[in-house]
Amino acid sequence: MDCSDAADFAHYIPQRIIIFFQLLLCIFSIVVNLLFVKHCRSDLFFHCNCRLLIWMIVITNIVHSFCLAILQGTHLIKIFTATEPCQILVPATFCYLNEE
Repeated sequence: MDCSDAADFAHYIPQRIIIFFQLLLCIFSIVVNLLFVKHCRSDLFFHCNCRLLIWMIVITNIVHSFCLAILQGTHLIKIFTATEPCQILVPATFCYLNEE
C-alpha cells in the first residue's frame, strides 16, 4: 500500500494544530453549554414550547461537541502515536462521521 500522502500528512504541523484547536473548542463548547444548563434550569421565562426548543438545541449542541471531541481526539492520538505513516490512515466510516 502506498502511503506517500499519509507520510506528508504525518509531519504536517498546521494540521496537528488545527485538530488540537478544534478539540479545545469542543471542550469549551461543552463547558459553556453545561454552565448554561446549570444557570438556567428553571429560570427560562419563555413559553413552554420555546423552552423545549432551547433545551433541545442545547442538548444537541452538547452531544455534537462530545462526538466531535471524541473523533478529533482519536485522530490526534493516531497522529501522535503512529510509528509508520500508514497507521494514520482511518476507515471511510471515520471520515464520514467527521464530516459536517
